[in-house]
Amino acid sequence: MLTCQITDNTLIFEWPENAAVKGTQTHRCKRGKHHTLKQSKILVQCVINVCSRLSPSSYNAVFKGLDVIIATLTTDVWPTHNDTYQWQNIVVTMFEKTLKRSLPLETKITYWYQAQRILKELSRAGAIPPSVTIPHTKNNIRLGENATPPIGYNGKKIKAAKLPEDILPKKFIIERDLHKPDDIYLSEFKSELESSINIVSDSLNNYWEEMLKTHAIGKSLIDSLPIQEREIVPRNNGLDDNGVHVCSPSNTAALPWLLFLIKNMFESGQISELSVRELHRKKIGVSKKRITALFQQAKKICPTKYLNRSVASEHVSRLIGTLSALDCNAAIAILVINNPSFTPEAISKADLYMENGDCYLQLDTDNGHARFSISKPRALSRKVSYLNKISRTVVSTIVDCTFSFRCFFKERGDRNWRRLFLYMGSRGPATNPKKNSNNSIKKGSLRSRLSVDLANHKTSIDLSPRALRATQGIIAFLRTGSLAVAAMVLGNTIDVTETNYVPRWLVKRFANRTHRILTQKLIVVATHGYPWALDASDFLTSDYLHLFIVRILEEATGNDPFAVIARRRLSANAHTTTSIPPKTGDLYLRIHSSILAALYSYDKKVSDMPQEEQFRIHPTTNLSHQSVCSIAKLFKSIAEIDIDTASEADFQVALILGGDCLDEMKAAHQQALLEVPYYDSVFINAQHPK
Repeated sequence: MLTCQITDNTLIFEWPENAAVKGTQTHRCKRGKHHTLKQSKILVQCVINVCSRLSPSSYNAVFKGLDVIIATLTTDVWPTHNDTYQWQNIVVTMFEKTLKRSLPLETKITYWYQAQRILKELSRAGAIPPSVTIPHTKNNIRLGENATPPIGYNGKKIKAAKLPEDILPKKFIIERDLHKPDDIYLSEFKSELESSINIVSDSLNNYWEEMLKTHAIGKSLIDSLPIQEREIVPRNNGLDDNGVHVCSPSNTAALPWLLFLIKNMFESGQISELSVRELHRKKIGVSKKRITALFQQAKKICPTKYLNRSVASEHVSRLIGTLSALDCNAAIAILVINNPSFTPEAISKADLYMENGDCYLQLDTDNGHARFSISKPRALSRKVSYLNKISRTVVSTIVDCTFSFRCFFKERGDRNWRRLFLYMGSRGPATNPKKNSNNSIKKGSLRSRLSVDLANHKTSIDLSPRALRATQGIIAFLRTGSLAVAAMVLGNTIDVTETNYVPRWLVKRFANRTHRILTQKLIVVATHGYPWALDASDFLTSDYLHLFIVRILEEATGNDPFAVIARRRLSANAHTTTSIPPKTGDLYLRIHSSILAALYSYDKKVSDMPQEEQFRIHPTTNLSHQSVCSIAKLFKSIAEIDIDTASEADFQVALILGGDCLDEMKAAHQQALLEVPYYDSVFINAQHPK
């Protein structure tokens, strides 16, 4: 239950929080300087009423709304409860002050949305007349403009230039690669996203492998100790049979014994945090200087490609087989990449066990499948995903590494023993790894640890699980062209996928590109032949400008006014005719293995040609090499289509092209694959396939 303590200058809100070390979480708001105690109590009660209808994770947003009210409602002279005119002026003034604050527009809208909820509660309480109109804003009114971009693409608002020195260099204000055909650009865009997600995935997997190696090193050190002595030494307060402490400098196995004692003390509840200070305070039996020296020894034997910290506590924590907050964040990112149907918020707070002790992770030993589900509270259901090999390895490691934490919480009667992610925090076992941002620039953050692998990437990569998930959804959409498939991959409805993830960002991105292409066509045609032609365009070099001119001429095949003017101004032979009649026709292909084999071989040969040559339009056929290759790919896709798993759109295309001959096409395709080597030898010595 949310409570509040009112002091002279502060409003201190407190509510239960299982993930917090002390069991409760607090938030402080400044109290209105001129507000009376009665007025503060009214505002606090309204906040409590609003929060009673929300989950604790939404409290902070409401507190931001309270801050807005306190900052804008500065007077202690409130009108009477039935003075509509005065209250209307006050509310409008508050709204105006909120919009004038030097914050991003989205933030101001979000804050006022929360303030509006509190004002409505004031109206229900009778402090404000019901007839007062409260300016209304939707919390997600600009959501479409801020759909999560994929990794490698971050938007940045640029202020309008007011002075010459405010103008940015050309490379920051142009649209790149306008000379490339749309299908090539889209294909390269998909490949770029796939490459970026693979780089991040490989880096995270390597980070996880290094952690597992460190766990194995620590386990081997502890297992090297005699089993009988491991039972006796803890009962003797760390002393061996000769009365000498097992961690003394004279013992060559001092480090393994220290790891064993730390692990034993933690699992028995004698220590709650892992530090030299805590071990010395609990009187482990050796000096603080000796503990520090052994910690440094532990650091030296750990792999440090990713774990490169001056403080050795995390190295020791890894050696005894526990997880850190960053290890959990890496695991969350890996699970989101491999299971994008899980949202980062849900997976970070997921339960591994039910209240009765049953596990949400279910194994099918016959088929080798692992099924895991997480809660969807608002939908009153659970989201299910079948884990691949990488995900199974990560989850099984988490289960092994959190066993001692689980016992610790269960003995205390803390429900957090059910959580999937339990780790060693700075003040003891904790359950909220997501509070640490993956994109923090601080030393020791996940971004800084993975920087050794990400340094060569051309742009800054967003490591937040939300961006990784959005990237997987966009890749699925680009691969299939199906919004339904992307929604299925993300585990959302089509409406949510369209609003929050895939098309809205792509539409904005490619609408901007299309607009720039049209604009650049006009600019290039208008400035052609002038000294400032290159500077006026979106191209950094004359080579790129030339390629764009080639594109304009290839696309200016009609008799519309722009096409005529473009050919007249840009063509090297200006005296030639400027009227090119459009070519239309039908393509007839007999379904035969030799024809398909020739097309498949032709496709392989063209793929080795320069891109400009692949897309050059043949004056007789009005087709490019790549157009013919598209036909080959289309027939191959139809012949290999799986009717059971194909989308409705793919199936309809197959019916249109194959019709009643679909089985005949499949047979011809299989025979064509055997005949391809013959046609490869036909094309092998040809400079260009004919």
